[in-house]
Amino acid sequence: MALFPFFRNIEGAEVLVIGGGKHALEKVERLLPYGPRLHVIAEEVCPKLVEYAGKTNQKTTDDSPLNTVIKAEAMPAQKEAAEQSGAAEQNEAAERDRGADSKEIASQITISRRKFVQQDLTEQIDFVIVAGENPAENHWIAGLCRARRIPVNVVDDQEYCDFIFPSLIARGSLSVGICTNGASPSTGVLLKKKIEAQIPDNIEEILDFLQEKRAEIKEMIPNKKKRFAFYYKLSEICMEEDRALTEEEFRKLLSLAM
Repeated sequence: MALFPFFRNIEGAEVLVIGGGKHALEKVERLLPYGPRLHVIAEEVCPKLVEYAGKTNQKTTDDSPLNTVIKAEAMPAQKEAAEQSGAAEQNEAAERDRGADSKEIASQITISRRKFVQQDLTEQIDFVIVAGENPAENHWIAGLCRARRIPVNVVDDQEYCDFIFPSLIARGSLSVGICTNGASPSTGVLLKKKIEAQIPDNIEEILDFLQEKRAEIKEMIPNKKKRFAFYYKLSEICMEEDRALTEEEFRKLLSLAM
């Protein structure tokens, strides 16, 4: 089955994370920079998740995760060293999203120390991550999500996933997702390294500059075909120089295109 790479803004999205161990932690760490509201439900929660929630002592509640009393601004992510087991999946985990980690974290985390119940799947939930230790229970929860048309990801069980987490390169406005559809996670890691090596060091500055100039270019070059050619040439020069052009350089290039 081919997977379509669908990039989505998840700032403020309500995300249910079922499970509190290392797999749940890995998914939470990857989502934190993008600003969703993360609701963790698990009887046992690893210390790092508690730290991210900004609490040292958590309470147990049977409330809906959206009404839980345990709520705090997430603390900046500090990645733990990935376990070295030699498995391809864990090698991929070790390559987790350096770019995403560098972003300002705007997420919120709530923690409910209890078992999941069906009532947790409220209408407000945008998507669910299932990272429990019991496969049968994980599959049951996935079925509940699908019956409610809530996208679900079951960690390390692609058959029960509606979406998966790609190997991600994030640099400012640039996001590159790499996925082998489970065929070879290690190949995804290698491709990520190769692509990262081709990205200019100052890509964030370059993209900000190009974004800033878009409206002016559109006004000055009304012909769509010529405008695309200019965009391409401008991007090519910035990439080769590994910097944004000076205003003088930009004006000179623009005058040649008009």
